[in-house]
Amino acid sequence: MKQHDTEYELDRTFQRFEDLHLNEIEKKETYRMLINSIDRTNKKAKLARFFHSAIPVALTTFLLIIGGLFGAHLLFTNEQVVPGTELMDEETAINELKPTDFYEFRLVAFFEEIPYESWSEDESLDPELKRQFQIYEELMTIDSLDRLEEFHILIPDSEYVEAFGVTEFPTFIGFDHTGIYMTTNELEDVESFMDFVQQQQSMSGAIAISKIEDFPYDIKKPAIMPFEPTWTQVEGSIVPYRSSYLNIDYSDEENRMQVFILSHISIEDPPGEHELPRESFQQVQLSDGRKALYILDGRTQVLLWDDGELNYRIIMYLDERDVEKYTIAELVEIADSFE
Repeated sequence: MKQHDTEYELDRTFQRFEDLHLNEIEKKETYRMLINSIDRTNKKAKLARFFHSAIPVALTTFLLIIGGLFGAHLLFTNEQVVPGTELMDEETAINELKPTDFYEFRLVAFFEEIPYESWSEDESLDPELKRQFQIYEELMTIDSLDRLEEFHILIPDSEYVEAFGVTEFPTFIGFDHTGIYMTTNELEDVESFMDFVQQQQSMSGAIAISKIEDFPYDIKKPAIMPFEPTWTQVEGSIVPYRSSYLNIDYSDEENRMQVFILSHISIEDPPGEHELPRESFQQVQLSDGRKALYILDGRTQVLLWDDGELNYRIIMYLDERDVEKYTIAELVEIADSFE
C-alpha cells in the first residue's frame, strides 16, 4: 500500500485551512511558521510527523486550541469545551459526526498521542505508546481511507472522548448515515469496515424508490397548494456519489404540480446538459431573503431554490403554452410554505 508523501499532505493541509476561520493576517503567519519549519527534502513522511518535529510546539498548541480535531484529512472542526458550559452528550456527538448521505461513511480514531518522527528510535518510549504508534502507522497505510467522506483523528483533549466514553486507546468508531456502525479497538475491524464501505460504494446504477420515506434525506413539503390534489405519485432514485432525486407529482382533473427535490445540486452550479442556461432564468427572492430562480418554459412554470443540502423545484403545468397560469408571487408563497 502506498505512503502519503509530504507534498500530498501539505496540499490536503491547506485545503482544510478554511475550517480554522482565521483572518488573513493569521493565515499568512500560520503559513510562514509552517513553511519555515518544514525540512525541505525529498524524503517521504507521514502527516503526523509535522506535529512533533516539523511544526513548532507553539503552532501545535495553537492548532489544538482552535481545532481539536486533526488527522489524515486535517478536519479542524472540534470546538473546545468552555469551563462552566454543558458537556456534549453521545446523541449530540453522533448527530455531529454521522454523514447525511446514504453512501457516505466517516471514521473517528482516538489515540492517546500522535506519533512523532523519531519515535521508532526512542528507546525510552513507553511500550503502550509504542503499540499505539505502530497501530497508527498501520492505519495510515489503508488506501481505502480516501473513500471516507470524513476521517478524524482525536486525542484525549477532545470533548468527543467523554461523549463516547472512550477509555482505551486506540478506539475506532465508524459511522454511516444512521449513526454508529461499529466501535472497536482492533485494526482488523477497521479494515472490515473499509471493505464494507467499498462494497456499498461500488454498487452500480440507481436504486429506484417509490416512497418518500425511502429518500435518504429529510425533506420539506408544501403546506399551501393552488388546488386540492386528488392523486399523488412518488418516484425517485438514489445514485451513489451523484445527484439523487425525489419527484412528488400532485394533480386533479384540471391541474398538475410537481415538487422535484435533488441532492448534490445547487442553483449556483452550472446547468446540467439538458437544462437551460442560468441567464434564461429570472432571479427572485423568497420571503426570508433566499435566492430563487424562475422561468416560463413552454408548457411549465418553474421556481427553484436551495434549502440546506437539497435543491427544490416547483413545476406548474400550464393550460396554454407560454401563458402564465400563476404569478411569481403565488409561486413564492408556495415555496415559503414548505415545512
